[in-house]
Amino acid sequence: MALGAQAGEARLRAVLTQGGFTRIRCAAQTPFNLILEAGQNAGGQTTGKLSAALIVRTTEGDWQDVDLRVDASVEPLRDLRQLVERHYALQAIIRAERLAKKGASADARASLSEALRRSYGWDRIWRRAARLAMEMGDGDRAMDYLGVFLSINPVWANTELRDDIYRPLRERTLFKTWSRRGN
Repeated sequence: MALGAQAGEARLRAVLTQGGFTRIRCAAQTPFNLILEAGQNAGGQTTGKLSAALIVRTTEGDWQDVDLRVDASVEPLRDLRQLVERHYALQAIIRAERLAKKGASADARASLSEALRRSYGWDRIWRRAARLAMEMGDGDRAMDYLGVFLSINPVWANTELRDDIYRPLRERTLFKTWSRRGN
């Protein structure tokens, strides 16, 4: 855990103490918002609250690591929380896609639900959810996900509606309505 360029051992100890941590290992098991608030309370950014970052280095390294940053934000901690949630949404949708390919439909749906809950309106997650629902043979859910996707990003969604993966939905009244709007 690091707390900006000025972070030193004293600041790290203050964060751990104020956060109620007794060991470094406990920090990983603590809700994200408490860690951020402890960091901010221990001094945080000395030039004003404009940015926040989270860097997690794993023993595996590479793609398992997390390196997220928010700059020039009015509420950087809130925005970083949302960015972290979107990171986990991406991990969950990838997991759902893999589980669906293995035929573990119930587990795939659970991961898909997690992805959507954590997406904070990220259009890419809703698009992938619609495609996954189609791959799993669930046209009704695909329609629900497409509806949200269309409300978030109508331009991209109208392009998406033309994809052959949605051919089984093209005779549905709502799908026809969406398609006419995009033309």
